[in-house]
Amino acid sequence: MVIDNWQPEFDLKFSGGGFFMPSSGNVNLLVRNSNVTTKFFRQSMPIKNIESKIVWQRDDIGWKVNISKLEFKDDWLTFYGDGQLLFPVKSQMPVVDIQLGLKLSNLAKAKLYYPITVLPHSATAWLDKAFISSKSIYGKMILQGPLDKFPFDNNEGRFLVDTNIRDVHLNYDPDWPHIENITGKMVFSNRSLTISANSAKILHAPVKSIKTTIPDLEMPILHVIAAIDTDSSVGLKFLNLSPLKNTVGRKLQAINLIGPMKFGLEMDMPLSDDVPKKDTDVEGDIELYNNNVHSNSWNFSINNLQGNMHFNNGNLVAKEIRGKAFNRPIKLAIHTLNPNTDNNITHVNILGNAEVSEFEQAFSVKLHPYVFGNFNYHALLQLHSSSSVQNTFKLNSDLVGVEVNLPEPFAKKAASAYKFNLIGYFGGNKLPQVTINYNDQINAALMIKKTDNNSLQVLAGDIKFGTGHASVSANSGLIISGNIAKLDWPVWKDYLAKAKANFVTIGPVIRQISLNVAELNVLGQLFKQVVLKIQPKNSGWDVAFLTPNIDGKLFFPSDDKAVIQGVFKKLFISKEQQNLTTLKPQSLLPMHFKIDTLNYNGKNFNQVEFITEHQTNGVKINKITVSDSKFSVDASGDWVDVGNNRSSVFRGKINSDDVGGLLKQWELTDNVTGGKGSATFVLRWPNSPYKPTLQTVSGTFSIQVKDGRIIHLSKQAESKLGFGRILSLFSLQSLPQRLTLDFSDLTKKGFGFNTMSGDFELSGGNALVRKITIDGPSALVKANGRIGLKAQDYDIMLSATPKITSSIPVAAAIIGGPVAGVISFIADRMISTAIKKTTKATYHITGSWDAPSVDKG
Repeated sequence: MVIDNWQPEFDLKFSGGGFFMPSSGNVNLLVRNSNVTTKFFRQSMPIKNIESKIVWQRDDIGWKVNISKLEFKDDWLTFYGDGQLLFPVKSQMPVVDIQLGLKLSNLAKAKLYYPITVLPHSATAWLDKAFISSKSIYGKMILQGPLDKFPFDNNEGRFLVDTNIRDVHLNYDPDWPHIENITGKMVFSNRSLTISANSAKILHAPVKSIKTTIPDLEMPILHVIAAIDTDSSVGLKFLNLSPLKNTVGRKLQAINLIGPMKFGLEMDMPLSDDVPKKDTDVEGDIELYNNNVHSNSWNFSINNLQGNMHFNNGNLVAKEIRGKAFNRPIKLAIHTLNPNTDNNITHVNILGNAEVSEFEQAFSVKLHPYVFGNFNYHALLQLHSSSSVQNTFKLNSDLVGVEVNLPEPFAKKAASAYKFNLIGYFGGNKLPQVTINYNDQINAALMIKKTDNNSLQVLAGDIKFGTGHASVSANSGLIISGNIAKLDWPVWKDYLAKAKANFVTIGPVIRQISLNVAELNVLGQLFKQVVLKIQPKNSGWDVAFLTPNIDGKLFFPSDDKAVIQGVFKKLFISKEQQNLTTLKPQSLLPMHFKIDTLNYNGKNFNQVEFITEHQTNGVKINKITVSDSKFSVDASGDWVDVGNNRSSVFRGKINSDDVGGLLKQWELTDNVTGGKGSATFVLRWPNSPYKPTLQTVSGTFSIQVKDGRIIHLSKQAESKLGFGRILSLFSLQSLPQRLTLDFSDLTKKGFGFNTMSGDFELSGGNALVRKITIDGPSALVKANGRIGLKAQDYDIMLSATPKITSSIPVAAAIIGGPVAGVISFIADRMISTAIKKTTKATYHITGSWDAPSVDKG
């Protein structure tokens, strides 16, 4: 019956001797090169050799069989020992008491001897794959009890395989790193399996202790307890090569942890196919000793970490870990939000203090010499369990202790509190990003990447001045926009020049700049409510410049030596808003500007064009032209600065078809109407072009004007001129004019002239008058002498020759100013004396501008 139940098939070759009786017997057995096949084992068992003495007898209980001096050997397994079998009368299975010593050459071959009819499929499947290799193992096997109760779940018997193992390679799960070089004990006890290691290795790192247990092979759950003293990098590698890579490993994959650590692991892993692997329960402890943490995405490091971390599946907790960041002490605390869910978030809170210089090094930015000092901060590292969500690093500070040496409005004193927020985004299979808020004055969002030399390169970004929200667009390049209260370009230009020399190029192409500037100081001029729109164009920058009084575009080439092009529809410049004290000609780039309407200090100039080029000591002005309805200008000049000694020189010509209108438009005088003429000049002064004074200007200018009229004399002069107009009918000199029926000089008020010409030489604070001649229908006026521009006095000889025999007025004004004043004064005096005969009168004018003295010669 027993044989039928086991369904054995024998292919035995044996020999031996003994005696056989109906109720007893014995045999000395020797079996060689045979096979036994039974459903207990998955395949036939080859037998090289069996030797034993077997004695049996029958009594009222059943058959008793004693096996002594048993020795069994096949290709892999050897066992030896004694045993007893009792075959009860009423039982198909025997009661056994067998104690054997054993040797197995390789644990990988143990699967040939598993009782597969007793073990569940999941247990045998795990056992088949678990043991990869080993050296020979030695041990003992004890089997006691009725075999029909095997494996003795209710303590009906005892099954024990107790072995000493060496260099076992254990694959306890294909998703976890293998355990190698296990030396220790392996025990099968009834349905349980326990492997206890005195030494082992995981990822070539020594394991202090490890215990692997399957409490019940019928419902197999693998329980692993391990303690590893190793390097932190090995611990991280273990996590990232296991299912923990999706929980704890993912949270720590952004950092490189270096230094000694104790790694404790406890795990319950279902082996049954009916239980999903996600039900594996894993928890552990990580004890750090002077560890260093280095971010893969940043150059940020934390050093000398000491403390304990505990993890349970996706939950990571640490009450207090101490270390150093930015070379200063810090405290860390770790907790997990939404633990044991698919969207848990681990928070690492960091409190510390940092020097700006250390901050520069950590994040590969250049702040010195514009930002310096130290500051307290609160940092928060958020690690997401989902691989599709980026992790974040947030740093907040009030920046007390930090001085910002930038122009207004971004400057900051060390004692002032300014809000500063920095958020770095990394992971999630996306490029890192960083957002910055500086006191709601600057908001930036940048997409960056780490270069081969560990610096950060900006790929795309958005920088906003003011409170606007910044966000990175999908397009590459940098967008700058927002509102600025005050922008002093000369100051910023100096800062940017230093920055260009000191800072490493970060790489982004600026796609667009759009700024609203309340006050902009540029080229010595203060502009208000300015809208700037800047875009790259043809290896340079296109700048649209718009204010209530300005509408134009500038093109700044990328080559510093190339010409700046400017085209303006209108450009209004106020002298009161100028601040040119710091403007140096050497700093000016070559320019070519065209302006439809230029208004300087309330005076209009149309169709203005000027061209300059850079010189070693200043600026050469190649061209200044004006094409106005009333006049035109064609001039050139130089502005030189040698050793802070500045000088300016201008030369050119002015033409006008309406000299009176021009003088009135320029607000020089309204005493002249009409007139067509020109003026040539060469003027110089020892200062900047915008700082000429009457006392310092030197040079020459000449005037030629015809067909004009001097008006606005005193009431007394006007009454006398009315009489003179009648007398001029009898003027022989004007007879040809009368014959053409031209009576215009009589029907208009004032003193008409046919020509006005003269030369002036400016020197030493004086205007030397050379050959000033005013030739009118009624009189010829000539003047020579000196006008004291510095002393504000006169020394002029003036002659007037009437062209009729009665008294007529002689009034003269050149182009306004002191010359026109003295001539008007003398004309008035001439009329007052009522000269009634044709004669030449000579006058000597001396004294101050306010109270001149006139002596008739």
